[in-house]
Amino acid sequence: MERKAASGIMLTLLAISMLALTFNIPSVKSITATQVSVVPSEVSLMVGSSTTINVTITNVANLFAWQVELFFDKTVLNTTTASIWLPPDHVFAGREFVPLEPVVQDYTPENPLYPYRYLFLGASLYSPPLFTGSGTLFQVNFKGVGLGASPLNLTMSPPGLLGVTLLDYNLNFIPFTVKNGRIAVSGPSEPIVNITVDKPYPQIYHYSETMHIKIIIKNSLPTAKDVIFVWYAWPYSPYGPLIPLVLTSYTVPANTIQTFDFSLPCIWVSLIWANWIVAIVDPATMKIISLDYVLWYYTPI
Repeated sequence: MERKAASGIMLTLLAISMLALTFNIPSVKSITATQVSVVPSEVSLMVGSSTTINVTITNVANLFAWQVELFFDKTVLNTTTASIWLPPDHVFAGREFVPLEPVVQDYTPENPLYPYRYLFLGASLYSPPLFTGSGTLFQVNFKGVGLGASPLNLTMSPPGLLGVTLLDYNLNFIPFTVKNGRIAVSGPSEPIVNITVDKPYPQIYHYSETMHIKIIIKNSLPTAKDVIFVWYAWPYSPYGPLIPLVLTSYTVPANTIQTFDFSLPCIWVSLIWANWIVAIVDPATMKIISLDYVLWYYTPI
């Protein structure tokens, strides 16, 4: 499905170019090499905030059509087709041209760039005058959705599906170099998804009383987070093993603080001294994201 969509975009671009092919305009070589760049090339932002990136071209001669494929890490950044646009001063502004609809898709597992996500955009003039010089091809707004650093890489084909292509009026490929970018996303010092168990003291319970346990899960991410929710009892005794009470997969909704109240009747016949241990684990790495515990004591008298 992905390859068919991408192939359709290339055919559209070439078909538009062919409609205007009535003149043979000699190529004009730039003194300085043409470059397609991500500007700015280095950006830092916080989880939940956004930034706008320019994709520019410098030192090009007789540009008639262009297409750009750019890939990024979808676990760190997100964008949509509505967040990709041609600015008022783009390279074909004031001329008759046809833009291609922006595309945002995941690479399929058989592609070497999987599991990255890519965006694609292009445009073609109908006829001269052509563009010579430097300017902006398009702009894209990215939102930070996870901690880490994401490449903003302009890719060729292969390994990309269509890659970056520049054409002159005679449909000759214009040679160029690329300058890629990078966005680093940081967050608060505490885990952006964390778990706590309420700690009212004294945590002393007697026979026939009801024990109340309050567990709070907070997700500061702008997207939902899949976790494994773990709740253990750990008795203090020479033979006190960890006793699992809850072990389940759970999706924490975006930007939420959720409180879970549990009630447990105290009807045991022996003394108990133990910890409640609660944790959330990343299912992808099986590493603990956040952990908390509370000590409690029970007497049957």
